[in-house]
Amino acid sequence: MRSSVQFLNDLTREIGQKKVRSDDFTAYCYESDIGKSVKSSPIAVVFPENSEDVATILKNANDYCVPVTVRGGGTTVGGETVARDSVIIDTKKMCEFLDIDTSEKLVHLGSGMTWIELYDFLREYDSTFKVAPSSATCTIGGTVSVGGFDNHSFKHGASADQVREVEVVLPNGDIKICNSEKNSEIFSNVLYGNGMIGVITKVKMEITGLNRTSYDSWFAYTDRKTALRDYFRLCENEVCDGLMYLEVFNQPIVRIEQFGEPVDIHQIKGKHINTFMDKDFYIKLAQYMYAQRIRVRSFPFLLRYSPVSNSFIDIIYPDRDCLFEMIDYSDKLRKNVKMQGIKTMGNLKLCLGLRVKEDSKTRPFSPIPLDIKKDDLIFGLNFGTELLSKDYLRYQKFFSSEIIRKAVGMGGMLYKYGGHVRQFAEEMFSDERWGYLLEIKKKYDPNNILNRGVLFE
Repeated sequence: MRSSVQFLNDLTREIGQKKVRSDDFTAYCYESDIGKSVKSSPIAVVFPENSEDVATILKNANDYCVPVTVRGGGTTVGGETVARDSVIIDTKKMCEFLDIDTSEKLVHLGSGMTWIELYDFLREYDSTFKVAPSSATCTIGGTVSVGGFDNHSFKHGASADQVREVEVVLPNGDIKICNSEKNSEIFSNVLYGNGMIGVITKVKMEITGLNRTSYDSWFAYTDRKTALRDYFRLCENEVCDGLMYLEVFNQPIVRIEQFGEPVDIHQIKGKHINTFMDKDFYIKLAQYMYAQRIRVRSFPFLLRYSPVSNSFIDIIYPDRDCLFEMIDYSDKLRKNVKMQGIKTMGNLKLCLGLRVKEDSKTRPFSPIPLDIKKDDLIFGLNFGTELLSKDYLRYQKFFSSEIIRKAVGMGGMLYKYGGHVRQFAEEMFSDERWGYLLEIKKKYDPNNILNRGVLFE
């Protein structure tokens, strides 16, 4: 504790009192992430404004052996950005828009910028990003540190695959410019790296032209297997701009997104898609949306029963046949959860394709299986739940842990394998690959001050 106090005193003197907060209210605001499954108060929260501030923080933390947890938008759900007797670095003040090269299709920005901020900036240049996470309040740095997938990833890969260069502050305070040629080892391990070896402070990434009009077509199926097989076929042939498989009200849906103009159904029906339309689904969806508006307008007091925590599990499978089995297995587990009296809302099943742009040899921390090569197309499932009770640990026992255990046993790889599910990380990686990750961590962060507990204790 004395070292922590001295650390904060020295840090405050060097970067200024306004950038260091250790009051109870600030600690309360940062005690959890959006998942609310893990709670712990930080020693302090620090708000760096540039790379030099981050370097000062890390150098002092290293000297005093004070753990540091890096936090962007706080949109993790497994406690990855929750302090564990550590100081939190909030990166959101490093949100400067540095440069744009419309001819080379590149943008340079601070890692604390959120995707919605980047979108607004790029609109002025008639540009946009290729891939982004579902949450617009995620920061760019946080996203590329874990990958970042969306319904365009079947074409363009992950958000991390769009990065051409990063500025990274290492735990010893050194500031490095990294790309595929310069400081390439750091570059390879910081993308998808879960913040294990450094703090990303600046990002240079690819952009594309802005399509101001986007059309969605939803195809409701009566049969899950047919819907998934059509979805696989659509991804393989890249017949549109965005693709997603999801289940709403237990209804299998293939969602097709097309920029510029609606998808021509006559060109794909029968060739890429065999649609079994359930017309009743659209009526049910309309009724639900109307009922929600009436509920909020007429019975606002019901809003106090909103979910208290979120649980999302993303798993990548090398074998497509596993997806059918895992979705069926999740249905059985949901019934078990219901029998235990655990109240849930909004149980989501989502499938996304990922075109592999960099394999596990060039991105060692990524969840890409070893036998998957560049340009391969693989798929992942997301199981999302909003809990209406505070019994998160019981839900973990009866659903999350069971489905992860089965998935890893079938060769699946957790997309986000840190935080409260890190006990499965060592099991899903080969001994050789896990040994390499440990070696890299020790090389760049020998005192293990950075994001302790996210992956390595």
